Amino acid sequence: MAPVEERFVGGELPRVEGALADGLISAVTVRPLDFGLHTETPAREVSAAHRALRVWAAGRFGLVVGGAQVHGARLFRADDVRVPEPAGRQAPATIRVASYDGFLASKPGILLTVGVADCVPAFLAAPARGAVALLHAGWRGAAAEIVPRAVAALGSEMGVEPAEIRAWWGPAIGPCCYPVGEEVVRALDATAAGREPGAWRLEADGGPARVDLRAALTLQVVAAGVPRDAVSSSTLCTSCDARLHSYRREQGGGGRMLALAGWAEEGR
Repeated sequence: MAPVEERFVGGELPRVEGALADGLISAVTVRPLDFGLHTETPAREVSAAHRALRVWAAGRFGLVVGGAQVHGARLFRADDVRVPEPAGRQAPATIRVASYDGFLASKPGILLTVGVADCVPAFLAAPARGAVALLHAGWRGAAAEIVPRAVAALGSEMGVEPAEIRAWWGPAIGPCCYPVGEEVVRALDATAAGREPGAWRLEADGGPARVDLRAALTLQVVAAGVPRDAVSSSTLCTSCDARLHSYRREQGGGGRMLALAGWAEEGR
């Protein structure tokens, strides 16, 4: 399969867009938008970003689903959400569910969202089934195997075979900027990524190991049955690229990006 091509898109919702599947929105917002609900970002800036999202989504989606990520591996299926819709609604309905780091859907018109600022926004799609998963995968999520769990959930809940899945890892902190402690290395080594530690662990002379989270996720998803040639990864490092928000670069401050995934509803 051809690798996913990504591009920066300006306009009403500036973003990095990955062409994961025809008709599928798979993107990560960029500056100047800031979705940092629990940061030092002024509330008016965050509110403006969310308004921009609602305006952009209004012609494409009837429901926007997101929540507060906790670096875990719980998955939320958004298909069965029922939101009363008053007559004449122009903006999509929006719901937030707490303590979920992964979202799944198999219906058009549902936009899945997760907040990121160094962690990997992980996209899984099964175009023939109309199924999509969007995951927040930092090292804790990777250690909890959120991506293989999502592959299994797509199978058990939506009938998706791993061989049908395409994956794209969006902009995230790269190994160039990600020195970690031994607890991180041990945690990842205990997963399927431990079969090829040299693919994601870079040793520094006299310094801490550096980790390539996206390479570790690739090993995990391939071990779960997704074809290796169906997995693509962004080369953008959030810490290096000033167009992107980075928790590490800002030393715990700074803003948040929003990853977006879903098929637009026909007729919208």
